[in-house]
Amino acid sequence: MRRGGCLLALTLVPALAACAVGPDFHTPPAPAVSVYTPQPLAPVAGQSLVPGVAVDPRWWQGFASPELNALIDRALAANSDLAATRAALKAAREAWLAQRGVLLPQAEASAGSSRNRSSAYISSAPGDPALAYSLQTAQVTVGYTLDLFGGGRRQIEGARAQYMAARYQSEAARITLINSVAVAAFQEAGLRAQVAAQARLVAIAREQLAILHRQMAMGQVARSDVLAGEAVLEQAQGGLSALSKALAFSQDGLAYLTGRAPGDGVVAGVDLARLVLPRDLPLSLPSELVRQRADVRVAEENLHAASAAVGVAVAARLPAITLVASAGGYSDTGIKINS
Repeated sequence: MRRGGCLLALTLVPALAACAVGPDFHTPPAPAVSVYTPQPLAPVAGQSLVPGVAVDPRWWQGFASPELNALIDRALAANSDLAATRAALKAAREAWLAQRGVLLPQAEASAGSSRNRSSAYISSAPGDPALAYSLQTAQVTVGYTLDLFGGGRRQIEGARAQYMAARYQSEAARITLINSVAVAAFQEAGLRAQVAAQARLVAIAREQLAILHRQMAMGQVARSDVLAGEAVLEQAQGGLSALSKALAFSQDGLAYLTGRAPGDGVVAGVDLARLVLPRDLPLSLPSELVRQRADVRVAEENLHAASAAVGVAVAARLPAITLVASAGGYSDTGIKINS
């Protein structure tokens, strides 16, 4: 009966180790949506919608703008916010790899050496000389906690989910940075074009005012016409000042996104006249688009980590078995000393 009990215990331990308490995480299903609008989407002039095609990871190259490509490449290499998310991703990966150690034995080793001398006054035999001796000790302790209820595996599962969440968070920051640079580049180019057009209006208004001054000197127009011309010029100059301020603000934002300081000079902008609009626009189903969104994947991995934490909490309420073994020894050498 004793042998049968041992065999039963050896059979139950692997069976218990194969299970893990707590809920098993399952990916939530994608929404059952097949269209965006009740009516089919109408393509833009000169462009066509291509269903079932994934978005190109380097979609901005479809504009055939070397300036835009250079801005985005520089932002990906030098943006400080993106560098922070990459550092957080590295820390999460190391935490996940370290958490895997809960399933391995834990070992501790210690060693010591001391030099001692016994007193002649407490010698076992009166008149014996004092004894000086060295003492060396060494000990090794090995412990292993059986993961019977899967608490350790749930911890590893949660750490991996947190690592994946940090990974998708970094990808979301990367996508956001690319979009922000593209929007800022197009906005800066548009404001630059508006400033140039407004500057031409200011020049025209100044020329018209000069003509009105000459006409008034010859008595061809009244003073009121000159005052009206001055008002037009001041209005045009006010619009130019506002546009110039907006352009400077946009250029500073573009410099920050690309990892540069505003004092480093104006960033080379995009030439709108040279942009080429892509002809084929990819069109994905809403359910497929949801799976491609990095922020949705971050939320999914956070839910996965929370599910694993439930298993860790349940396992903490159950008994734990830890096997401990230790071994050690000592040695001493003594030398007689004449007192």
